Amino acid sequence: MALQRDYLLLLGSWDKPVSVGITVMAYGAGGGVVTLSGENVFAFSFMSQATAEIFLQTDGTVDRRVNFGIFTQIDVATDWVIPNGDSPGSFRARFRNLSGDALAFASAAVNVYRAFTVGSYVIRQIDNSPFAGGQDTTVTLEIDDGAVAQDNGSYRLQADREDF
Repeated sequence: MALQRDYLLLLGSWDKPVSVGITVMAYGAGGGVVTLSGENVFAFSFMSQATAEIFLQTDGTVDRRVNFGIFTQIDVATDWVIPNGDSPGSFRARFRNLSGDALAFASAAVNVYRAFTVGSYVIRQIDNSPFAGGQDTTVTLEIDDGAVAQDNGSYRLQADREDF
């Protein structure tokens, strides 16, 4: 997260002082401002596998994908790091507080950080059973700057395959 400091400099001579105001922005180890807004992703499929996914991308964006379709950016204003150019830096991600069904896939185990320098962070839920009634999972995704937690958000993944 950014830390803003304002300073007033006095320049010139004792008989002709000049004051100048400056603002200095200091960034943490990773730089930028981290924000995770959360999201609900619902995937439905008839007679084939249903898949709901969240991607924390190495370019600083957050995407969702349903049934292995196109990537859709969730919200430009709340990409995981602003400005995006500060990614990957020393940032890492993890998921915690899993509730509901087990995830079908995650880039790392629960409560284990994974650096963005290794690649994007993905969580995935799949329903491939015509009889299961769907899979429903809620997790908290968290990003730190390599040392200190920066932000977290709640993400719900629902996948439902139906074979009527």
